Parts: sequence; structure tokens; C-alpha cells
Amino acid sequence: MHSGGVVTMRDPLNAASVLPEGACLRLDRGECLYVANARPRPSPFFRIGIRGGLWTLSLTECGARQLETRFVPDGGDFLLSDFARLRGRAISGFELRLIEKCLKDRLLNRPADGKALRQAAARCLREGCGGGLFAARLVQAGVCAGGAGAAKS
Repeated sequence: MHSGGVVTMRDPLNAASVLPEGACLRLDRGECLYVANARPRPSPFFRIGIRGGLWTLSLTECGARQLETRFVPDGGDFLLSDFARLRGRAISGFELRLIEKCLKDRLLNRPADGKALRQAAARCLREGCGGGLFAARLVQAGVCAGGAGAAKS
């Protein structure tokens, strides 16, 4: 389920569950969260598309909100406290892409990109959105819960 890196955590949205038996799911190296070699079943967590003969799965607002239930805060993270007040606002397209990036980084055990999160926060303040910032930071800094623990290599 990965593209060139070591996956250290199971997918908290269980994307493989929307695929038929035997289908292959990989993290996308591009703009989507996942690519698959078979048509996925509809899911409220993913927007499904097709690109170059592969099916793509991108995060939806419902999927982003679900991530908030799959991670728990780890200690006194000041950004989580600040972003918690923005929960319930609309989640923009660029926030969904940010959450996908944070999730890919986490799944591949790459360091969190604090700069991208700060830039997104500034943009959200200018544009009046920000509903996805809490989920993005929670994916970066929280502890995965809900039965989606460490994967075996």
C-alpha cells in the first residue's frame, strides 16, 4: 500500500475496504491520496476519479471530519488548541489536499511539514475557512486510535 517508502501505520480510513477482493491500493505520488487498479465502491470518505487507467481516491470533507475521530491529541499542542476553535467551518479544497499530504507523510513516516500548515492557516484566515486545519494538525501530531495502529512490515 505504498509508493517508495516504508508504511509505518495502517490507513485510518481503511481505504482498502472500498475495493474489490484482490485489488491493489497505493499511496499516490501526485495530487490524490490513493490510486487503485480496480473500481472502488462509493464511499462518503473518498471522491473517486480515474487518471491514466488507474482509479483515484481523494479525501472528501466527510473523510476529513472522520479523521478527527481516528486520532487523539498527544499532549498540549498549542496549534491544536488554536485550530479547535475553527472546527465546524467549511473545509476548502486546498485544506483537503493539505490533510492528504499530512496523512501521506504520516503513513510513510516522513517528518511533519509545519511550514505548509502555517501557510494554510494564514490563507484560511484571509479566506474565512479553516475547518480542516484541526484535522491536518491532528494527523500530524496526534496518536492514531480506533483500531488503526502500527502495521507489520
